[in-house]
Amino acid sequence: MDEYEKLREMKIEEAIKLTQETFDINKKLTIELDKYKENLAYIWGTLIKEDSEAKNEENLMAEFLVEYKIKEEGLVLYYESLDSESEIPAIKANIEYCKTVATVQLANIVIEDINYIMSYASVIVDKYENSNNENIKKAIKEFDNEMNELQTSLDLTRKLQINVDAIDIALKQLEAAEYFIGMASISSIETKIPEIKSLIDNLTPNNQITQEDINFYKEYLQFFQNYVDGYKSTI
Repeated sequence: MDEYEKLREMKIEEAIKLTQETFDINKKLTIELDKYKENLAYIWGTLIKEDSEAKNEENLMAEFLVEYKIKEEGLVLYYESLDSESEIPAIKANIEYCKTVATVQLANIVIEDINYIMSYASVIVDKYENSNNENIKKAIKEFDNEMNELQTSLDLTRKLQINVDAIDIALKQLEAAEYFIGMASISSIETKIPEIKSLIDNLTPNNQITQEDINFYKEYLQFFQNYVDGYKSTI
């Protein structure tokens, strides 16, 4: 069991380290994505002035630019508000778990955000790069050049996805280990119950054991049987 606890602690430390690293990438990407969203907002403003059709999609673009920003900033603030310096192990473990969950949620939102940015940028360029309007054509060319820098963020996004997958694997490994250790402990108790039950059933009151003692042994054994049944029904 000591070896198991050692390996378990190592896996938990790995998950905590991955969580912090992933959060740092998340935070960096949210800052970088602001620049590309500003580019989107600027080009959209130009298109609205020059093309009446673009005006019809103004609200959709505005919602996109704001929606993900709110979600991302909310999760960043939530993560940074979690203090894992507690001396109580159970509280510390719960806070670390909350930080991991928040980090994975933030990563998924950031990845989705950058995919939308790329999609919108691609649609805008494809639709307007050959426009007859020279103002639009010039603006699109500048926009396309600026958005090419998105490749750096895409590289970070790939690292982000790798980390999220690694966190998922680490948590599943911990869960599987807890399951098998739990089942091993339960099996050990379960195999002893029939033997102990047989001994108790053959007890009779005497100078050293009263009927009340025997009844207590039976109730205590039933407690362990209920514990085993309850544990097995929840996993």
